[in-house]
Amino acid sequence: MSRTKLKKQLIITEDDSDYATGLAEDIQKETPIDEIKITANKDEVEEIFSSNSVVRAFIVDLELKIKGKKTIQEGLQVIKTIRKYEPRAKIIAHSGHSNQEAKALEAGADDFVEKGNYQHNLKEFKDLIEASWVQSKQDQWKRIESIPCIITNHNDDFVFVDCLIDSQKKTVEEKTYPRILFEGIGGIKVNRIVEIQVYQKKGAIKYQISENSTHNFRNFYNFDDPDSSKLYGSPIFEPE
Repeated sequence: MSRTKLKKQLIITEDDSDYATGLAEDIQKETPIDEIKITANKDEVEEIFSSNSVVRAFIVDLELKIKGKKTIQEGLQVIKTIRKYEPRAKIIAHSGHSNQEAKALEAGADDFVEKGNYQHNLKEFKDLIEASWVQSKQDQWKRIESIPCIITNHNDDFVFVDCLIDSQKKTVEEKTYPRILFEGIGGIKVNRIVEIQVYQKKGAIKYQISENSTHNFRNFYNFDDPDSSKLYGSPIFEPE
């Protein structure tokens, strides 16, 4: 399933609304960003994730109010919550107390910036946001190939297909895929035409199988005697 294009988003978790607004405005001026959201506690951060938003950049004030009292525990819980939902997010912990850095990094923050005049920290925040966008691009799946194929055989573990490599030369290549990849097409049958979509992102490849009854595979594939009308490449096995 393809995902929508990621927005360039930043979440600032800060219970001082004036400070958060000023920080957001300055970051907006310095960085081309689509959206900045301000949250005040862990519950509001969880609400963002529950809406299926994909956010990769966070600035978290460590000392947040709970029942009117500031506590570092709430800030640490925010960092742990972000890590639970987005393990590869970039998080800067923000506090007026430098002795809290070790706890912030232990909780999962990538960096610590001592709180003060936020204009002095804009470079660190800008670097964080840019790093998160680079990571987001690397994490996105990109479709690199769509291959029409016909199921020729199957067993309890694998499905065997002939895949069209070159329609002009009528070149077909035998391939084998795990049966589990075909569970979403509503039945595995010999001579059924499917489409194998290949997706890639940094360091990984995945396959998605869908039915493709409209492809003109039948125009050059002899179902009575398949071997008489196809040229083979090398059989290969490609796990998910």
